[in-house]
Amino acid sequence: PIMYNEFIGRKEYLTDLNNKLNNKNNRLIQIDGIGGIGKTTFVHHFTTRLIENDEFKNNFDFIIWTSSKRNKYTPQGIKDLSEFIANYSELLKDIYDFVVDLGLDENENYEIEETVINFLKNNKVLLIVDNLETLNDKDLISFLEHFPINSKAILTTRETLGDFYMSRINLNGFDEKEEFPDFLNSQYKLFCGNVEDTFSNLYGESLPELYQYTK
Repeated sequence: PIMYNEFIGRKEYLTDLNNKLNNKNNRLIQIDGIGGIGKTTFVHHFTTRLIENDEFKNNFDFIIWTSSKRNKYTPQGIKDLSEFIANYSELLKDIYDFVVDLGLDENENYEIEETVINFLKNNKVLLIVDNLETLNDKDLISFLEHFPINSKAILTTRETLGDFYMSRINLNGFDEKEEFPDFLNSQYKLFCGNVEDTFSNLYGESLPELYQYTK
């Protein structure tokens, strides 16, 4: 589901992710940054554009979103989520259920792991694993290290996992001149309703100090 009211900025990051995804030498792309910086929103927005072939061309047969996110940031504070994958086995089961639900399992006698790996080998799949750091186990690391060449994975995480090669995008805060005011104006309108004025017009003199405090 859509998890934001309006997507602000990040144009250079979006282009960078698209370029990395289309680089034949990249199988794994890590999106990292501090908690709450917008990693999930960023990848969700990019994936939506990809699915709609809007701005970015979709070269994949299937896109699978999995999440081990256990809570989310809201204006009312941090909220716990009820559904998330907790380990490597559950990640495999999540992908396996996707394959079975679409009737794509070629051999019903295969075990779950074998079915998933064959699916990733035989199709162009984009796998997104959100909040990867909560799934840090040896089996997962091995799975990623030997990720099938035909498919690719985008991993959001607060910390790097494994010592194998991953293309990386470090997500930082908003640009001060355009993105930050746009974000404040968007939130002001959201929380105050259809107001005639903007946050920038009303409190423009405070923007530099706000930016220094929040980034």
